[in-house]
Amino acid sequence: MWNAIFLQCVSPSDVAVAGKAGEKMVQRLIESKLKNLAKVRLDAEKKIAEMRMKRETMLSRQKVKKTGYSDDEVNEILPL
Repeated sequence: MWNAIFLQCVSPSDVAVAGKAGEKMVQRLIESKLKNLAKVRLDAEKKIAEMRMKRETMLSRQKVKKTGYSDDEVNEILPL
């Protein structure tokens, strides 16, 4: 299992130390890369949620507009 994680997360050029020190270094590199991936995922999830909210707002604006409200009234009801 460690080999698979090592191959996916750490390139051989990242590790130059062998033995226990090398293992600890690899572990720190893996943890660092996993932390970075978690941050990227969180940022992506926030962006997706933001885009969903914008889409829902736009759909709601279209529905309100179809009922006969003017652009100004729609902007008061559902600001962008």
